Amino acid sequence: MIKHIFRISFGVILIILGVVGIFLPIMPGLLLILLGSAVIVERNPKVLFNEIAQKVKRKMRTKEDEKAC
Repeated sequence: MIKHIFRISFGVILIILGVVGIFLPIMPGLLLILLGSAVIVERNPKVLFNEIAQKVKRKMRTKEDEKAC
């Protein structure tokens, strides 16, 4: 239970730092946001990001098909 709370807290801190990093040129904002979200998710981050990429590709294909008609 404590490990779960620590993981969630650490992920939220990374995401907050990432949001701050978007506005500050010194910090890599997007990288910190991605790391924070990877820490928070229960599943393997690679699997999650691959699923998101597949959904985006499917949506792009359907939009292209709609334009072709």
